[in-house]
Amino acid sequence: MDKKVDTNDRVYRFSLQVFYDRLKYYSNDKKYKIDNKIEKFCYENLEENIKEKAKNIKKRIFERYTTITFPWSIFDIQDPEIKKHTDALTFIFDTEELIYTSVTENLTITQKEIEEIISLYFLLYRNQNLIESTKFLITGIMLRMSLKAFKDAKKYYFKNNQETLYIELESLENKVSYYETENKKLKQEIGSFKSENDRLRNEYKKSLEKRIVEMEKEIDGLKQELEEYKENEKELFALRETMFDLGRRNENAAVYNAIDKEIKIPHVKALIVGGHENWRKKLQEELPASFKFLDGNKENFDIHILHDVDYVFLYTGYMNHGTYYKIMNYCKKNNITIGYISSTAVDLVKYELVKKIKIQKD
Repeated sequence: MDKKVDTNDRVYRFSLQVFYDRLKYYSNDKKYKIDNKIEKFCYENLEENIKEKAKNIKKRIFERYTTITFPWSIFDIQDPEIKKHTDALTFIFDTEELIYTSVTENLTITQKEIEEIISLYFLLYRNQNLIESTKFLITGIMLRMSLKAFKDAKKYYFKNNQETLYIELESLENKVSYYETENKKLKQEIGSFKSENDRLRNEYKKSLEKRIVEMEKEIDGLKQELEEYKENEKELFALRETMFDLGRRNENAAVYNAIDKEIKIPHVKALIVGGHENWRKKLQEELPASFKFLDGNKENFDIHILHDVDYVFLYTGYMNHGTYYKIMNYCKKNNITIGYISSTAVDLVKYELVKKIKIQKD
């Protein structure tokens, strides 16, 4: 570790030069010339006149020898000098017990790739010699196809290399272990959530059952209050009938002699409910046509009979509770004036009606 580096060492200086050249190569990928020297070939950055020269040379080669469309099309050239050059290159493949056509059987070559090789020839030699440019093209095609095959083999090797597979397997095993741990944690959390859910469900059930019991007690209490209310209503109704009966007798005695036989009843929209059928018929003959009559025991009467009346007069005799409450509820909701009739004599009834209508208007 403490040994000093010998800067004059041949291997050391060679390594530095290699690293420098590679750095210079990759840092100038947009240039093919540096200080008028070709440092890195890049077809895309060539001048257009060089590209045109390459296309012209390619056209002459195709016209003179053969059209090259596959990597092995070079073997179709029968010119003796060029064929000798091609055979020499294939013999080099023999040294490694390889056959060029087998190496390149799955490869293709494009016209642009052919033009790239020819443009490099012109860039280096600055001539359009047909024989030499064709030999350079054949060499370039065989070398380029070999490089393609090498890249494919290298890619396949690293993709299927045992060491790489071990690394990938280890990575997968680590992932499996991680997900197994996470799965275990999630199962524990699910168990906790389930327990909490059961606890909350039981609490809610108990709370709901308790509330149901309380509401049932409230309902029973309200039912009892309703029954008491109905009983009170019956008592009030009976008391009201008694009061009306007493009032009828007193008023009949007080006003009978003072009644004007020619009492004029106002033409108001009114409904008289209750009383005996014969009594209602007598009143119908005496009262204006704007008065309507309803049987007090007809509990299921059509409510529309009340839609256009301004007054409702009740004679509680011959009237059941259902009819009475139905009339009262409707009149209260629709602000219809309610009056009570206490007399049975037609003249006294007329007197009561006039008096009650007059009081209401005043």
